Amino acid sequence: GVWGEMVGRDLRADPAVGGVLLSLRDVSRQVAADEAVRHSERRLRSLLENSNDCLVVTDLDRNVTYASDAIERILGYTAEQTIGQPLGGAVDEPDRTHLIAAHDEVAADPNKVRRLQVRCTHASGEQRWVETVLANHLDDPEVAGVVSNFRDVTEYRRASSALREQTAEAARAKQDRRLLSEIFDLTDD
Repeated sequence: GVWGEMVGRDLRADPAVGGVLLSLRDVSRQVAADEAVRHSERRLRSLLENSNDCLVVTDLDRNVTYASDAIERILGYTAEQTIGQPLGGAVDEPDRTHLIAAHDEVAADPNKVRRLQVRCTHASGEQRWVETVLANHLDDPEVAGVVSNFRDVTEYRRASSALREQTAEAARAKQDRRLLSEIFDLTDD
C-alpha cells in the first residue's frame, strides 16, 4: 500500500487563493522503516524475555543499570527490583568478592572477558549456582557498562557431582573386587 501525509493550510482569507491548500507527500518508505524498527525491537524483547540466560549491565560503580526479565526465573527478583542495586546482591560470600574482582578487572580492560561460577541465594532462600561471563562494553554508548550474561547451572553441577560420586564408587568397587580376587587366589594354593 501507499502511505501519505497530508498537511492543510487555511488560505480562505487570502484573496489570491481563496481556499484551503492541501499538500500530500508519499511517506510509505518512512512507515515501512518505522515498522521494521518496531518489529526488530519486538523480536529482541521476545528473545530477551524468553531466554534461559539473563543479561545484567553494571556501571563503573558496580550498580545495575539494566537487567533482563530472565533474572526473575533465575534468582526470583524482578528486573525492576534489581536496577539500581549493587552488583552481586544475591551472590554469597566469598563468591561475591570474586565477582566484584572480576567486574573490576573487566572494567579496566576493554578486551578482557571473564567467566566464573558463583553461588547465589534465590529470593525463595534456595541456593543456586550461576555461571556468568563478564565483558566490557563501557565504550559502547548504547550499553555503557560491563555486561554480565549468566545462567543457572545448579542442575548441571548436581549432575556432575553425582557422576563424580558414581565414578569414585565404581573405582572403590573395582578395588574391592581386585582385593577379594587376590584373597581367593591366595587361598586356592
